[in-house]
Amino acid sequence: MAAKCEVESDRKMVEMQLRCLACSEMSADDYRILGPTLVIAGEDDRLIPACYARQMAEKIPGSKFVSLPRCGHNPFQERPEDVLPQIMEFLQRNHETPPAEAGSAEGHGNCNLVHAEL
Repeated sequence: MAAKCEVESDRKMVEMQLRCLACSEMSADDYRILGPTLVIAGEDDRLIPACYARQMAEKIPGSKFVSLPRCGHNPFQERPEDVLPQIMEFLQRNHETPPAEAGSAEGHGNCNLVHAEL
């Protein structure tokens, strides 16, 4: 794996997830997301470190990445007071321009990193 994360994770949980991914019968084309996407991750997620959510958001044209400090694997349950406003703002945002193709320089430039305020 090219990218490394600075977060400690439970090895057995990561191993189980990787085994599931390796057995997936979906092709890479099935994973393309072309619509605007909000990706929210907890900075303290030990199951799937936030750096992977950030990488995913960087590959989705028009995406927005939100990193929540002092939050684990389930931001929607742990911090709804911070997640819901982010969702509302994202849904209300006007997406008039069509998304760029994933993998293009323009597509990567559309990813916005937002650190939630506490």
